[in-house]
Amino acid sequence: MPTFELPNIGTKPSTGVQYSRLPVNDYEPSPRNETQIQQDLINQQDQSLDDLSLAIGRLGLLGSTINQELETQKVLLESLDRDMDRTQSKFEYVNKKISEFLKLSDRGSCWLIFVLSVILLILVFFVFYT
Repeated sequence: MPTFELPNIGTKPSTGVQYSRLPVNDYEPSPRNETQIQQDLINQQDQSLDDLSLAIGRLGLLGSTINQELETQKVLLESLDRDMDRTQSKFEYVNKKISEFLKLSDRGSCWLIFVLSVILLILVFFVFYT
């Protein structure tokens, strides 16, 4: 099995290997490069603002459409409310008249029930025997 020997720290390698500096990045700050970076950032921000402007425009159109639909629904609901008020007043009138009729003809209602029952029996007789 081969053995490996670790070099002593603080001493130069005995193999004669020379270490060199790592290559320096080609980027060197200069006014021209910084101006280009700033221009790129401004262009990205302009594009983002254009996209945001389009989205806001679509939201405005959507809001306008919703407003129109709500106005239409409001008109329909007001019409329904008027119809309901009219129907309720008619119902109250009929209910009042029925109540008056029942109070005036408590005795008459018994006779009315009797006469209607006789008529019902006669009709049932005709249905089954004809």
